[in-house]
Amino acid sequence: MRNEISFALGFQATNLSQGAIDFFENNNAIKTEDGYALAYRESDQDLYGDLLNFDGTVSLGVINEQNQMYYPSDTLTKIFADDNSMEVSELDLTLPYALEDFVNSHMPEIQDEIKRIKEQYYPNDKAKLDLNPGTNVQTQTQVQTQTPAQEQAPV
Repeated sequence: MRNEISFALGFQATNLSQGAIDFFENNNAIKTEDGYALAYRESDQDLYGDLLNFDGTVSLGVINEQNQMYYPSDTLTKIFADDNSMEVSELDLTLPYALEDFVNSHMPEIQDEIKRIKEQYYPNDKAKLDLNPGTNVQTQTQVQTQTPAQEQAPV
């Protein structure tokens, strides 16, 4: 029997100072090629308040919670920027507070993006679309896979 894969909305912070990097590392963020990513959790508002102390840019994506892989989403990032009347390049670390409204307003788009990621990177795995940002599903099972960058890298 296969273990279910749980996906969640996440955000990636880039262009970070050393203090911000230390903050993300101390909060068990996922190290990405460009920065650090966290799964969005409605219950983490205090954590997002601490981000106000740092400079950096934000983009949205999907996180596989079992193997801690982050998949950036230009689609979700653009919708998020439009909702905030900003350019994508202007999204900063003050905006995770606005993610609660984004989740409530754009659940179909988030589900579509999670489905796209699941079909593209995990076509043979049973996946649970975990879209409740207030829960924190953790398992000990890790799925072995490559990052999108690794799949494109020459061998």
